[in-house]
Amino acid sequence: MKLKLILPFLFMTLFHPDSGYARHSSSPVNTEDHTGILHQTNPLDRTQIESQLGRKLKFKERIALSILKSKIRHAEKKGHALPLEYSQSSTEGFAIAGFVIGIVSVLLISLLFGILAIVFSAISLSKIRKYDGLYKGRGLATAGLVMGIVAVSLWVLVLALALAFFWV
Repeated sequence: MKLKLILPFLFMTLFHPDSGYARHSSSPVNTEDHTGILHQTNPLDRTQIESQLGRKLKFKERIALSILKSKIRHAEKKGHALPLEYSQSSTEGFAIAGFVIGIVSVLLISLLFGILAIVFSAISLSKIRKYDGLYKGRGLATAGLVMGIVAVSLWVLVLALALAFFWV
């Protein structure tokens, strides 16, 4: 079923007449000729796709096909469903939360918000790294992590200064 989610997008990208991938240098591709590709036993088999197209796959098409196969295998191994529009990755939610909480933690010099920013950003970076290309927001997560660390450091510094002031 997971494979069924990604196949329409793959074939729409590869065989759509307006996409650069579907065009051969000498003649355009007739999309009516490729309707049988979706009903094959292994629709991601390179030789079957090439025989349906009547030409060899271009270098970019072969790379895209191999990346797609590895992403599908990785998602199936982990038991995760791929989104319908795989090419449009979404921003990871924990990255946004870590960034916003990081800003608040620096403004308030809060230990609690600093720790939350560090935790949310670390979770987000882990998910982004684990599902490479599925999520975006690495910059937001990194900024949230840095701001969380700065907020915790500032809180420790303020606490140390307050203790030194009151002990003298």
